Amino acid sequence: MGILPYYSEELSTAVVNEKIPIERLKSIPLLSKPSFEASWLALKPYYRKYEIAKKNLVHGIAQRPLYAYAWLLLADLNYQTGEKQRALTNFEIGSYLWPTRSIFQWNAAMKLIQYGYQDQALSALSAFVHTDKKGFKRALLAALNISTNTETILDKFIIRNPVNSADELKLLLAIFGTAIESSNLELAESAWNRLPLRAKEQPETFLAYVNLLIEKQLFSESIKIWEQIRNERITIDSIYNQDFEEPAVNGGFSWHCIPIKGFKCKVTDKVSFSGRRSYKFTFDGEQNLNLFHFKQIIPVNSSTKYNLSGYWRGQNLTTLSGVFFTLRGLDGSLFTKTEQKIKSWDWEKFDLNFETGANTEFVELRLRRKQTSALDNLFAGQLWIDDFQLKVNSN
Repeated sequence: MGILPYYSEELSTAVVNEKIPIERLKSIPLLSKPSFEASWLALKPYYRKYEIAKKNLVHGIAQRPLYAYAWLLLADLNYQTGEKQRALTNFEIGSYLWPTRSIFQWNAAMKLIQYGYQDQALSALSAFVHTDKKGFKRALLAALNISTNTETILDKFIIRNPVNSADELKLLLAIFGTAIESSNLELAESAWNRLPLRAKEQPETFLAYVNLLIEKQLFSESIKIWEQIRNERITIDSIYNQDFEEPAVNGGFSWHCIPIKGFKCKVTDKVSFSGRRSYKFTFDGEQNLNLFHFKQIIPVNSSTKYNLSGYWRGQNLTTLSGVFFTLRGLDGSLFTKTEQKIKSWDWEKFDLNFETGANTEFVELRLRRKQTSALDNLFAGQLWIDDFQLKVNSN
């Protein structure tokens, strides 16, 4: 786009027109007194003399038509005086003159949002993102506030589909991460569909998406993604990696552990009930833990009786509030739990017997420990688990 003309009859020198080359415009002297007068007259709350301010500003632009902020102010003045189409044209000129100045693009976007120009605001936010990579999150959140169409937002921000550069992929992954962080399923889905396969295959990417789908109880979709990326089927009535002998996959339909302050978790080959490995939890004795950070989502059949069993071993687990497992149906149809365990014990089997409801498709097994108001409340010790099994109960 070339430098567009403003109304030449209002420009005292009529220097701004499409016939003057950019090189010549760059030699025009700096904007001086008229711009300051225009800003002062327009912005002081006890003046609001928009027409006088606009006249001053037009003279200033005649002296320095490449000054992008002058066009931004002129757009504001035209909007305030009801000339909305001219205001939009002024914004286009300013954006063209200073496409790499992030703060200018941000200010333009905020004004365009204020004026209700949604598409143009998205374009300005896109320009802001591409000039200020660190500011992408606030630009994305601003975009989501003015448009619910995530495909349109990605079209503005990413431009090409599929992405064809490292910078575009980095930005797309950042948008995907923000969607996961904010549990925005629509944006996450749009970003996921644009990711190349090599990015989807990264564990942190596909697990984050599967976990979000599970959180939203979109189980069919989550299984589909899991099976496509992992190239393995999810089996009903089966606990994934039940003996911890397979490489750990932290999330999705495998065991999912989130380390927190006072609590660590890992697969170990130092101790096991059978085989070579077990899962170990370490509590450092510095926190009154409210523990719910280890779980697995298990696919089951509806209206079926089951027995879920496993083995655990404890060492020096302190306080009167110990560890226990809970099991619940994700449709809210059932809840059961093991006894609470404290102190030390050798390998011991536990059982959970339950019956799924008519609409139960998945149950959640979770390790728990509740905070306590007792004076002796800092939780320390070690716990190991191994050899889980899920069987249909014929009794």
